[in-house]
Amino acid sequence: MSENWLLRSRTRPIPDKRRTVQRQQLLKRTLGSVDGGVLLVDAPPGFGKTALLADVSRRLQDQLHKVAWFTLDTADDPSAALRYLFFAVDEEGLDCHAETIRDAAPAIAVQRLLSHIEQSGDRWMLVLDNVAAARAEVTEHVLAPLLRFMPDGLTIALATEGGVPLPLSELDRRGLLHRLGADDLIFDRAEIGTLAGRAATDHQIRAIERKSGGWPALAQIMIARRFGTESGGARRDAVEDFLNARLLAPMSTEDRDVFARLSLLDRFSRSLAAQLIPAVPSEEILTRLIERRLVCRIPSDEGLDLAVHPAFVNLARKAFEMADPDAARDFRERAAQAYLAAGCFVHATAMAVSLADEALIGEIIEACNPLRLWFELGLGPLRRIVDLLPPDMARSNARIGYACIIYWSKMGRLKACGDLFAHIERRMQEEGTLADLPLPLRIERLMCRSLLAIYQGTPLSMSDVEELEALAPLIPGLEPLIRTAAGTTRCYVLQMESAFDAARQAAREAIGHADHVQSPYAAFFLHCDIAMIAGIKGDAPAAWTAFHAGERACQTALRGDERLTMIRDAFRLELQHETDPAENGASARLRNICRRLPGLDGWPDVFAAAFRTYSEKLVLSGDDRPALALIDAGVDYADRQGVRSLTYILEHHRLLLLMLANDAMEARRAYEELSRRELLHPGFRPWRAYEAMVEARAALAFRFGDPEVEALLGDAVGWAARHGNLRSELRFRSLRSGLGLAADSNDLVAALSGRSGFHRASLIVERLRLPHPLIGGEGGRQDESPVSAFFTPRELAVLEGAGRGLSDKALALELGITPHGVRYHLKRIYAQLGVHNREDACRKAREAVPAS
Repeated sequence: MSENWLLRSRTRPIPDKRRTVQRQQLLKRTLGSVDGGVLLVDAPPGFGKTALLADVSRRLQDQLHKVAWFTLDTADDPSAALRYLFFAVDEEGLDCHAETIRDAAPAIAVQRLLSHIEQSGDRWMLVLDNVAAARAEVTEHVLAPLLRFMPDGLTIALATEGGVPLPLSELDRRGLLHRLGADDLIFDRAEIGTLAGRAATDHQIRAIERKSGGWPALAQIMIARRFGTESGGARRDAVEDFLNARLLAPMSTEDRDVFARLSLLDRFSRSLAAQLIPAVPSEEILTRLIERRLVCRIPSDEGLDLAVHPAFVNLARKAFEMADPDAARDFRERAAQAYLAAGCFVHATAMAVSLADEALIGEIIEACNPLRLWFELGLGPLRRIVDLLPPDMARSNARIGYACIIYWSKMGRLKACGDLFAHIERRMQEEGTLADLPLPLRIERLMCRSLLAIYQGTPLSMSDVEELEALAPLIPGLEPLIRTAAGTTRCYVLQMESAFDAARQAAREAIGHADHVQSPYAAFFLHCDIAMIAGIKGDAPAAWTAFHAGERACQTALRGDERLTMIRDAFRLELQHETDPAENGASARLRNICRRLPGLDGWPDVFAAAFRTYSEKLVLSGDDRPALALIDAGVDYADRQGVRSLTYILEHHRLLLLMLANDAMEARRAYEELSRRELLHPGFRPWRAYEAMVEARAALAFRFGDPEVEALLGDAVGWAARHGNLRSELRFRSLRSGLGLAADSNDLVAALSGRSGFHRASLIVERLRLPHPLIGGEGGRQDESPVSAFFTPRELAVLEGAGRGLSDKALALELGITPHGVRYHLKRIYAQLGVHNREDACRKAREAVPAS
């Protein structure tokens, strides 16, 4: 009895686990293979091979198949294996008379067993589990004859890992071999979701799928970790126990050592692994690690298409570093040099940072050249490098600092850029190294200074451009790249000087250099400059042509970079607003651009284009408060980042919006406050800043008059005409005509508008000329009630209700708004009247107009 119990322990499938996910599709596909021949289920531990074959066995038994099960063990010799096999068949009701062949050779015993099965007339399935544990003599004398003499009507299912030394090629050729591998057994997202239960979110399910790689055992451990009741420590140990006991324990010492070293690499290739681990047959070991899923294949553009499984990499790395820290450090140093030699700068940087080797990081930054990296590959690789760099290294090493400045400026972190550049300048001056910089570092310094000027909207002299151009021939390998950067800077300087024709020519020449170094990213910004200049000159068709040319030339860059598409759309929608200001179809896109820009790009021209265009559209459609809130958000960003020219532009545009929104008194107060601030550098007047200032002053004159505005507009028209800035000229002439201050007739403004196709200026003037809602009359030049001049109709209604002693709640009910809205209007009324409560507000209003 006890002997039979021992035999049954190896001849029964595992019990049915009802809580396990029911893999119906996999089960159906597997059952379709059970029609004679061999079913080979080959996958690493934890992929559910035994569970799958147990489910198949139960399903076949329900269909009146005979199923014999045998789990092999390393302790089995051929005689013991045969004994288990005969017992398993006997358990299914087929008496094989095992005692009559006890002394027969194993091959003869196997043939007699198969003969009994064939003569039974039943459909049979023989399941051999854990075949990888079989001894060589068992494989040769028992398993191989089973396959060689297998009769029709018998299916043999083999569960193994890493393949088996069995004669399968002939079966495969005859179409009798059916394979299921790890890829067939992985859990998909739906199965992970079923296991996790309804409490799991889609994000959690995707995270488990990504981290486990669909490995069933790992997925179940991670689900238990996140949703189970075990302690955190026990749950963390589960993955480690699985790695050590199920995966590493059966491996050789040599295999485990290679796995430990590879865990220090984020990504690698077969050639890189062979280069770093040359003393062992790493190619063969790597193949075994891939078969066991300890190393995974991953998509890569760099050729580094392998990585240690994400669930195990940190465990293996930590264990290796603790066991042999010196060997781990030596391996990292060699890996960093190998990555650098292969041009894999991101991975080289990660290794160097883990070693805290500042000199090596500087060497990597010099080799990759951040500007070149950005020009050729975009911000992605540069971002990954800079994100790895410790902040203190950026302040102590100029080369590392300049790499951070290039990336941060493109991401809108302009305050941090300015502070870091100033710190590096001070440190080099204190050390006396500024005058003797190595040539590459000198070029990087000039490029960073130019980039900062462009992104901070500050003055830059042409001598800086000429110095950069003079240095270009001294480094032949980088000459086209340096000339591209110099041409971009020249274009900026000329635009700030309003020399638009020369700026357009500089941009075209720089595009030629950008094409030479195959830099679609640099070319894209230059195409945007050309399109913007065409719009400034009032040539809308040429602007659209430039946009289309940029899209064709930079298709790949645009598809892979959200930043670039937003920049393009900001300028395109600004031009569209100029030609059709009443069109609101792109409002959602503009809103998204304004929301995303502060974290995507810091180019002030893009901010000015997007924020001014969208806020104007909002005001023109009657959404005054969102428009002003948008401009306030833009001003807040510009102030925080220290972009004074952008603050200047947006603050003056805010005045125009206030006038369009009939909030004249607030506009006047804001202008008086703005007049006391020094936002622009002396003698520096970018065209956008000048345009915004003149528009704001003229808009105020529609309500309050201004003896200086006639001369201001006259000078502005002359300035715009001299520089070929038809966009600004049309705006200034329209304002002057609307105010009736000059001989500019409506016919002349209409001719300019017809020539350019720009209609925004005339619409703005029409809105400014509308009578105030509470006054009547034209242009705001008539006598005004002291109270009605201050307040909107809603504010007057709130003030009147407050005078009757109504509470916030009663007022809200009467006016059809919320109590919060009442308090908002009261707050504005207090600010207008310079008081702090409703009693003082009512008293002051009665003093101004007793009748009200």
